Amino acid sequence: MAPGLCILILYEATSNLGPTTEGLIQKVIDEEFRENTVITVAHRLSTVGNVDTVVLLEKRKVDRIGLPRDILAGMS
Repeated sequence: MAPGLCILILYEATSNLGPTTEGLIQKVIDEEFRENTVITVAHRLSTVGNVDTVVLLEKRKVDRIGLPRDILAGMS
């Protein structure tokens, strides 16, 4: 898809899609950009569930940085 290394920035790219379509698109992104940096901005937790690192913002400031499971555990 993209020759060489790149940075892909996705801003609410799947916010208007259902879970099935979102999953299909996420699979393509994971496969096609696995050697690249992908920055995803999303409000739905399902969108960022399989990322390497989450940066959680609260009131425009970094609140937490970590693995998705650790961030979710801290929100309970």
